[in-house]
Amino acid sequence: REVAGRLGYEHAWFKREIARVRRGGAPPPERPDLPAAGRAEVAAIRVPREAQALRVHVQQPELTAGWFGPHLLTDDLAREVWHLLERSGSVEAALSADDGRLGPVLHRLANEEVIGDADPEVRRTTLMLDLAIPVAERLLETLVAAEDAGASECKRRLDAAVTARADGDWADGREAAEELVRFLTGWSGA
Repeated sequence: REVAGRLGYEHAWFKREIARVRRGGAPPPERPDLPAAGRAEVAAIRVPREAQALRVHVQQPELTAGWFGPHLLTDDLAREVWHLLERSGSVEAALSADDGRLGPVLHRLANEEVIGDADPEVRRTTLMLDLAIPVAERLLETLVAAEDAGASECKRRLDAAVTARADGDWADGREAAEELVRFLTGWSGA
């Protein structure tokens, strides 16, 4: 991840390229368990970190319990999927309640491999940081432009989260991520 960030490439790009080379340049194998509509729809979640968060939310809900919400999502489709899951209570119920548009997305999210660290606490912390930092950066811009007093508190928490992520210190990262998510949750009224 560090190399990818320094070079300006997404970490996922490196993973795809390594997999492509290992396959001898062949395209990725088709997943017959996924309908073609699902392939197209998941691509519509334009923010990869949000698709990853929903994947974890579907497959490992214990890692997103208590903190993950629509206030951390910027993609409209991602928010719709989140709301459908919350209204339904489970993936199975969401698939049953779906009007046919989000079902393929949910099906794919349930079947795709979750990318990232195998350690649940590191995965949870990384996910929190990856979602909260961009949202906090946009909020900070808005607060500064409005000359809102909350800007300094947002900046302090944002800086702590960015530093912890850059240092790879997951103990400090977890605390900073939780503080930042609580701040954003309070600010959004969620």
